[in-house]
Amino acid sequence: MALVGSSTRAPGTATLLRTSVTDEAARHSPGQDAIHYAPRAPLYLVSRAEALTLREASLVLRGHGDPSRPDAIVLPDDAAEYGRALFATLHALDDAGVALIAVESPPDDEAWLAVADRLRRAAAHKPVHDDGEA
Repeated sequence: MALVGSSTRAPGTATLLRTSVTDEAARHSPGQDAIHYAPRAPLYLVSRAEALTLREASLVLRGHGDPSRPDAIVLPDDAAEYGRALFATLHALDDAGVALIAVESPPDDEAWLAVADRLRRAAAHKPVHDDGEA
């Protein structure tokens, strides 16, 4: 088994180990891949304001919808519930054959770390910049 990884540790904190498995036979979870499930359509993580301007994109918002985009898919504002609904939503958008997916970026707090990681992996086929441009 070959693991590729790095460890970071700030003084007084636990060690964070980031690994990816390079040996297919050794992988016990697809979550260890650098890129996890990614929809066929490009997926961009953007602010809510930016998402609402992307008329050509299928939109995934968090917590509540917006009257300007009644077609948006709205996922729960709870990290655990959002995580449970996320991949079913992305698979449904894939099945519908959408051309572009814009996902409102999750909050930058500890409760949302796993969701943010999954979304970054889903968007990994394209670099995403803070301004929402690829």
